[in-house]
Amino acid sequence: ENCAELKKVTIPDSVTTINSNAFSLCKNLKTVVLPSNLDIISSNLFWGCANLEEVNIPDSVTEIEFDAFNGCKNLKKIPPVLPLLCYTKVANRYRKC
Repeated sequence: ENCAELKKVTIPDSVTTINSNAFSLCKNLKTVVLPSNLDIISSNLFWGCANLEEVNIPDSVTEIEFDAFNGCKNLKKIPPVLPLLCYTKVANRYRKC
């Protein structure tokens, strides 16, 4: 909500939690740099971010919750760990990317 102009976001390493839906429907968001201390990618975090192209996933992430990347049809750089986390930790969470 109210993120129509948001194209890139870098979240500082001091942030350890990002609430569900934090970036939902940020349709112009293209790049996200997540903090190095993040444990969980919350449900629906990037839901509906149709133009999201790149997101880093730090090594600290151990879980990707339901539909975190639902509707992210333009991801170009998928971190190697993303499919592995989705498969082993939260099956079917990556299904609509």
